[in-house]
Amino acid sequence: LAREAEERGPAVSKVKEEAQIWLSFAETKDKDYEHITEEERNNIKAKANAALDWLKEVQDKQATLKVTDQPAFLSADCYGRVRNLEKECGAIK
Repeated sequence: LAREAEERGPAVSKVKEEAQIWLSFAETKDKDYEHITEEERNNIKAKANAALDWLKEVQDKQATLKVTDQPAFLSADCYGRVRNLEKECGAIK
């Protein structure tokens, strides 16, 4: 549990970073991405925001737990969310 607690911080940061990358991407006006429709951009934003909403929810739950309690989420869960964002949003890119 102690090791997981140490690894959770960097994993949380990675989810936030990845979500922000995709939120920024959805707003880009770069000519290389003019082919991406508004619907696709909204889909990217929805997926990134869903990851951030999930993160907030599990972090809030984790904050109520003792160090010895079963964690509300694992660092592996965070990295899974990052992979999903990369896969689902990257397919649109």
